[in-house]
Amino acid sequence: MAAATDSPTGIRCSLALEMAARRLTVRELAEQAGVHVGAISRLRGNRMSMVDLATLNKLCRYLKLEVGDLLHLDPPLHLPDEDNDLAY
Repeated sequence: MAAATDSPTGIRCSLALEMAARRLTVRELAEQAGVHVGAISRLRGNRMSMVDLATLNKLCRYLKLEVGDLLHLDPPLHLPDEDNDLAY
């Protein structure tokens, strides 16, 4: 069984943190990045089952982030107490 912090999809989105750091509302980000409000709400709340690549492209370009800055494996491949060896 997955841990309580694990995302149901195994992917977590840090859009809420990025928005908070920039003091952006959902509506502001939607208007400025040219993305639908519903898409931002789903990503922000980690309620996505699929991500449209055009949406991801617009958000990353507007926020000046790489895709990997927004999307993360949950749980991560390496926990903080693990060795630095890569797991494949």
